[in-house]
Amino acid sequence: MYVTNPQGIPGQIQLAKGSFGRFKVTPIKGYVLVIVPERDGWSTRYVTTLAEPFEIPRSGSVSEPKIMVSELKSGDEFIGFVPKDTPRHGYKHVSGRAVITKKIGRGEVYARTTENADIKERGEAAEELLRALATAERTTGQKITSFALTAEGHAIFLRSGKWVYIGTISCRLEFPVIS
Repeated sequence: MYVTNPQGIPGQIQLAKGSFGRFKVTPIKGYVLVIVPERDGWSTRYVTTLAEPFEIPRSGSVSEPKIMVSELKSGDEFIGFVPKDTPRHGYKHVSGRAVITKKIGRGEVYARTTENADIKERGEAAEELLRALATAERTTGQKITSFALTAEGHAIFLRSGKWVYIGTISCRLEFPVIS
């Protein structure tokens, strides 16, 4: 759900739970509650009280902010709707080289670069994205271990409950097919 006045709640939830995630708001008092695992089951924790009710735009009543991606720089906040099913990828260094990972079952595969891609453009896109990931880490001062890749090719990652722009690629990435 998209709210127009988040009031810093994502960051407070992260502090209370140790991660981002689901929460509940009581309808009358506006208490923000989270459920956390404990040794003997689950425990409900109070996070804060909303200063004002969340403002939830009605479908079609308020248009979503238009994203001028061409004006974004690595590290800028990415404002817009990101579907829950947006593919997530990993980013790490293996044997001294940076790789983009994709989970396959219990394992993972690495995005192919120009040296081993069947489609040259996809290999170039992977290399472009690896450069953008390194730049985003430098500009934000944050180690990026996972990111989302939207249908439009925008790479983004979560920081303090907000999406941060990494870069844009022009085509899909290529991964090995495991049979």
